[in-house]
Amino acid sequence: MAEIVRSEELTATDKRRLRILDALFKQLAKQGWQIKLEATRHFAAVYEDGQIVFRLNERLRQEFIENPPPTEEIYRLLWQPKRQVFHRTGRLAFEITTYGIGTRSKWEDAADAQIEDYFPEILGAFLLGRLIRQKEKQSQEARADRIAEAAQRREAARIEAEREVARWNALLEASANCRKAEVARSFIDELATRIHDGGELIDGKSASEWLEWARKRVDDLDPLKDGALAAIQRIVAKG
Repeated sequence: MAEIVRSEELTATDKRRLRILDALFKQLAKQGWQIKLEATRHFAAVYEDGQIVFRLNERLRQEFIENPPPTEEIYRLLWQPKRQVFHRTGRLAFEITTYGIGTRSKWEDAADAQIEDYFPEILGAFLLGRLIRQKEKQSQEARADRIAEAAQRREAARIEAEREVARWNALLEASANCRKAEVARSFIDELATRIHDGGELIDGKSASEWLEWARKRVDDLDPLKDGALAAIQRIVAKG
């Protein structure tokens, strides 16, 4: 079980931490940023289309101390020979936890410098990080646009290829029907020359009526019945 040393009053380190955060919040606000507290107890500096998450905490020193066994049997089931204790060190550590901003992300109190000494660099990391993230977003959006445009071109090419096949098939069908109509007309004309009595009934109609029926069916089949331009328009419309 871990224990953290707590204090009812703010220590000098606590007050330093609050002063640094207050100065950072004010400087970021001047640049149009907004500050919010995340559920993870980190802070988020929010700008127009993104945010940079960070934290400023006091370093804790970890120590394991002997844990005497409990006297009561029921507590021995949960007993561990050592317990973990954290001690406050008075050293502050600042960390930007947002990944990929392309700048230094960690600063810590040291013998030769404190967090306050790094303040301009920390503030610059936010500004540069925002610029880098915005450039990355623009690059991603441009890449997405290129991908979408390429997909649109492929789709347009696929549709045009299907239309080309449809037009070609329509042309072949029209040419075949034209040939059929030509052959059928020739046959009908041959029939007409050989029928001497057009009034003779066949299945309730005269031979002349049947010849007229045949000519009408051929006209319906003939793609050139309305002229060449109309035939081309019908072929193109198939695509």
